[in-house]
Amino acid sequence: MSKERTNPVAVVSILREFGYCEDALIKAAFLHDVVEDTKITLPDILQIFGEEVELIVSEVTKKDDWYEGATRKIKKEHERLAIYTASRNGQLLKLADSIHNTVSLLKDYETTSYADRSFAATKTLQMHYMILYFTEKEKLYKAMTKIDNEEPMLIYAKTIIEGLL
Repeated sequence: MSKERTNPVAVVSILREFGYCEDALIKAAFLHDVVEDTKITLPDILQIFGEEVELIVSEVTKKDDWYEGATRKIKKEHERLAIYTASRNGQLLKLADSIHNTVSLLKDYETTSYADRSFAATKTLQMHYMILYFTEKEKLYKAMTKIDNEEPMLIYAKTIIEGLL
């Protein structure tokens, strides 16, 4: 099954596991990648699911105009600014998505043979990529100002990153 199909289900599972079951948040979690991955638009989500769900989805959706010609560093700065200004539910959704993506990346790294790893050509480059990825996540978590530092989901996410840096 493709990442596009399993990611939303995994993100919903993470949110529920940590006790976040609010209806709008769960709906947004199922929909969080559709604007980026399909022809569905934010106005479509607004019309079908309402303002609250559309707001949460919009807060975690990459904006094309931010990324045209931008370096990775600039893209990540825009992502952090968007999350810093996002609602608490937007930050919770981004955090759960980040946890799933990080755990998936680690599983892929551990289970895929060296020859099959397409994200880097050598072991050294793979490690540099992983360190860059985890450093970016660490900065992203610091931008999540509406999530209390003592919340278990944020502690869990930080523990994954800190154990690898």
